[in-house]
Amino acid sequence: MLNLYNANSHEIAPLPKPPSGSGKTALNKSKTFSFEKYIDPTGDLPTSKFKLGLWYVARKVLLYKILVGGLAGLSAIFWLYSLWQWGSYLIFGLSADRQLAEDMSISQNYTLLNKNFEAQHLQVAGTRVLISGVDKYDIVSEVANPNPRFLVEFDYYYSLGGEARTSVQRALLLPGESRPVAFLGYADGQPNSDASLVLENVAWQRIDAHQVPDVEAWKADRLNLVVKDFSFTGYRDLSGANAHVVNFKLMNDSIYGYDEPRLQVGLYQNESLVGILPLQLAKLRSAETAEVDLRSFAPDLQVTEIKIFPLINIYDEEVYLRPE
Repeated sequence: MLNLYNANSHEIAPLPKPPSGSGKTALNKSKTFSFEKYIDPTGDLPTSKFKLGLWYVARKVLLYKILVGGLAGLSAIFWLYSLWQWGSYLIFGLSADRQLAEDMSISQNYTLLNKNFEAQHLQVAGTRVLISGVDKYDIVSEVANPNPRFLVEFDYYYSLGGEARTSVQRALLLPGESRPVAFLGYADGQPNSDASLVLENVAWQRIDAHQVPDVEAWKADRLNLVVKDFSFTGYRDLSGANAHVVNFKLMNDSIYGYDEPRLQVGLYQNESLVGILPLQLAKLRSAETAEVDLRSFAPDLQVTEIKIFPLINIYDEEVYLRPE
């Protein structure tokens, strides 16, 4: 065949035909080839990553459609839920809000709800008049604080009938405490049997359970006062004496000391109160024993035992002695 583009106008010899069977063998080899058998000599592209990349490229469009469809479905669910909630509020919620506003506008008596949490009233057992000296009298009442977690302070005086009355004094009772409350040394005539105790300006203080979990243990740790070597000597047994003598030792068996502690000493004859003597010390340190010598001018007084009534607010830090 003449080749017009050949400068020499020579015919180009045809390519030799492949030997019989060689084409079939090459075709069979191309069919059996697998990239999984390929090993990257550099080690930068392992076969597993190559296989994963081919899988992702072949399905990239499908994965995108699945993601978009899932997000669209999730958005539709949220929209349907929002519409349902708004519809429920418009139908039922508005009327419920109006009713709630009306209920909140009604005044509620919370005092009735808190009856179990308020302090109970002080309990007064009775009033007695004791002779404390020549033309002098002690007016005494037994007062109890029934509240286990309330401290109480109050003003008090004794009404003696008509316009007669004692001066006003201040008292304090610890939680659960019961002790005599007295007006000592009344000298404006003998009070009659109609004398009555009047309480005013009663102030309650709740003891915080976080600060004082156990009120009784708190009190026992701080007011552990021990009476030792008590003796009573009547004035008839002392030559030239005109007063009864009360001697005892008062030991502070606690780790707390007190600055100017005030106390009352109850005088008892066969468990019956026959007199009260005031006692104030300059200091009472921890583990200290104070020698106490008291006098009573009450006639015909007989005392078989005494009781100590501390007038100390153990919840006030000012009553304690500072460490030396």
